Amino acid sequence: MTANLTQNLELTVVSAQDNERPGKGSVEELQLSLLPSGESKELSEIISTERNYDRWANFIFPHTKSPDLKEIRKKEWRLELPNGKEGTASILITPAKDGRCYTARTYDVYLALVWFWRELGMPNEPFKLNLSQIARKLEMPTSGKNLKAILNELEVLYFTNVSWVLSFQDITQRFMTTKNQRVLETFNYATLEERGGLSGQSGVTVQFNENIRNNIRNNITTPVNFTARKAIRSSVAKILYGRIDSILASHTRLERRIENLVGELNLTAHRYQHKSQRKVLGEMLIRNLNGLELSNKNILTVDLSETVDGQDFKLIFKSIPFEDRKKGSKGVAKLADQSVKIINTDPVLIESIVADMTALTGSNKANLGLYYSIAKHYSENLIHRAIGEFKELMSLNPKISNKSAYFTTIVHVIAHKMGEEWIKPCGSDCRYRPENQFLPE
Repeated sequence: MTANLTQNLELTVVSAQDNERPGKGSVEELQLSLLPSGESKELSEIISTERNYDRWANFIFPHTKSPDLKEIRKKEWRLELPNGKEGTASILITPAKDGRCYTARTYDVYLALVWFWRELGMPNEPFKLNLSQIARKLEMPTSGKNLKAILNELEVLYFTNVSWVLSFQDITQRFMTTKNQRVLETFNYATLEERGGLSGQSGVTVQFNENIRNNIRNNITTPVNFTARKAIRSSVAKILYGRIDSILASHTRLERRIENLVGELNLTAHRYQHKSQRKVLGEMLIRNLNGLELSNKNILTVDLSETVDGQDFKLIFKSIPFEDRKKGSKGVAKLADQSVKIINTDPVLIESIVADMTALTGSNKANLGLYYSIAKHYSENLIHRAIGEFKELMSLNPKISNKSAYFTTIVHVIAHKMGEEWIKPCGSDCRYRPENQFLPE
């Protein structure tokens, strides 16, 4: 495909068949079929989720900076029906009475619920979970603040309505109408006080809408690389990742002017009216997306380039096959040569992260410089994931003496697992890279 053609690819899907990722077969079959024979590698978490909600995720689950989150939102388009007549399809989002509505964070919680439901054998009856289970699946610390945030998203999944007019697909029809549909048909949670002080009865009980359950069972699904999605810090970048993943399932290259992305991602236009501001946006998207795996297990590379007319910048997205990544193709070599950038500049946040690490491994002054460097260069998500794994491993082997070195190794391993480089260049043959099989999986 030429660059001219890729410029015309839009990030919104307007047809029932455009840019759909394969959804047949089990998740494990999908992953294994994409690996070269004889290849031993950690499998990313690929979740086969309901197709309609994923197809329109950039509209239904917008980024948290969207200006109209608390309002009723509607998307409509014209289409040709099977009888040859024209009709108007639409999706109407009605927020909960208190104004809360779906966001990209809500979609992460929804994907975690899909994972648990599948693990339980996709039961018809409501199923029960602890909020801590959901937090761990999302790789979040199980603090009270995070558990409350998850509970809030569960409430949003229950109270927000979506009305589909000639726009919902199931196993029998492509242009189905279903009004006032909620993601969760059942949602039950009681506080400790409401349970009469009975702590053993804690947890949430949920059940998906019947249409969602039936579609997942009938493989009306789309694969989502949950591991990659959890590694993305920006909600704007999460929305873009989902659309790019969909398009690159059937193409190898896509170019988009950043000026166009501002509109397609529903960003505030006046904040990006200057070329320099759009460049900053592009660099942020690259930091979040470059090097991530796609749902088809290819690697995503993102480059920034000035447009021919000199008026804007463009992002160039490429999907590189696993085999080329292993061999060290030109695109991947460029990625590996990049040094890790500072992403945290807030001194309060940095001090908080360093305090978490020193509390875990001991306040050895010799390690403070390294801890400050880690806190500046890596996301909270990555560091807290390392802290969680360290705690689990210490519970199995409490006699480890050099805790700092052990913890640093875990950070190094996780950084590579999440597609990031180490603070200092370590080369493609670094034993901590997943492909070099440093740790058995």
